[in-house]
Amino acid sequence: MSLAKFLKSCDFLIHLLLAAIFLILLISLTLLGLKKYTRHGEAHPVPNFSELTVSQALETAKKAKLRIEIIDSTHNALAAPGAVVDQNPEPGFNVKQNHTIFITINSSIPEQVLMPKLTDISIRQAQVLIENCGLKMGNTIYEPSEYNDLVLKAIIDSTEVRPGEKMIKGTAIDLVVGSNKANLTNFGEQD
Repeated sequence: MSLAKFLKSCDFLIHLLLAAIFLILLISLTLLGLKKYTRHGEAHPVPNFSELTVSQALETAKKAKLRIEIIDSTHNALAAPGAVVDQNPEPGFNVKQNHTIFITINSSIPEQVLMPKLTDISIRQAQVLIENCGLKMGNTIYEPSEYNDLVLKAIIDSTEVRPGEKMIKGTAIDLVVGSNKANLTNFGEQD
């Protein structure tokens, strides 16, 4: 039998039709299985975990058939220690069950930074170092010195602080700065 006769024969057409039906059936079952496996169209809004404690957030997540994971902590003086201060995804965002919600909690201990070396540099350099460390610039106190605008001491509440000491982030640092100006009436004044 030649190829042309075989292609026109009834056996070939039956096999071709069966192959097409099998392919359509296979694709349909695969798509149906994927839809069921991925729970297509099943989404629920994320609850608001803000200001909840970790145990309350776990209970809320369990009720919503979600999971939570603590990814970070930060210190916010306005929030209760251990309370949720941020979450991802945001409240109201639609997710499927068993989705993980990433939360950030409020630390009970304020963040601490190391005090930089501020002496023997200009007041401008000291101000940049203070701000880069997360500290705040306090008052500037001028004292007589042969070097103008040179930082002589860094103080907090009239106590000198040394480089490397741990400080609470956001603490105001007062600087004692030298001045060689002829007008001595400004010495001891604060900006």
